[in-house]
Amino acid sequence: MLVAKGHTSTSREVVSESSGLNHQAFLAQEFPMLYSYLGDSAFSTIARSHGIANAASSTDFRWLCNHLPEFLGRDHNWPSHPEIVEIASLELAMNTAASAPDLPPLKWEQIEHLRQEQTSALPWTLHPSVRLLRFQRNTTSIWSALRSGERAPAPYLLDKPQAVLVWRQGESARFRMLGDEEALALDHVKRGQSPSATWAMRGEAEHYLREWVESELLLQIKSKEEF
Repeated sequence: MLVAKGHTSTSREVVSESSGLNHQAFLAQEFPMLYSYLGDSAFSTIARSHGIANAASSTDFRWLCNHLPEFLGRDHNWPSHPEIVEIASLELAMNTAASAPDLPPLKWEQIEHLRQEQTSALPWTLHPSVRLLRFQRNTTSIWSALRSGERAPAPYLLDKPQAVLVWRQGESARFRMLGDEEALALDHVKRGQSPSATWAMRGEAEHYLREWVESELLLQIKSKEEF
């Protein structure tokens, strides 16, 4: 269990006890892995300080949830536990993916007849559920252990940052780790660029494309004129 530095009361503590409890319950519902990792006492400390810090900003719990990772990154009560920011970021991305607009994904039969140069020129668009994250620590291992009800491994710094893809396939939000080439190609698509230059530069074939389509990462192309 993690223990935060003591929180000093200030004049901003205008949140009533009942609303503070509601705030904590909502955060625990939206961030169950973070709650499990921290334990009730430490999570309560975070929820209380988060509620106080944002008391004048918004009463919208959804808005507050969306800003929790950013808040944790600024919170000086947790200097020795930077992994909690990444755990919260992963949970927020999973939640966002699950509630993203239900737009039709691209189907392989739409493009399987096209030549390679034609597919490279298409205006690829990522599904709105897609999020690209980059972690400095073994956050995915911690999250997966917590999700399985197992003891979380000790956090440690990775040899190099790990790219992580979060998206919704069917009705389920999910994530997987990415290699450097695939992460770079997806980042090109995210910025409205063709991934073909990346593949050519890296000497990579477009074997990622079929996996992206089957995983429902790309949006359906609406107009036949775009082919």
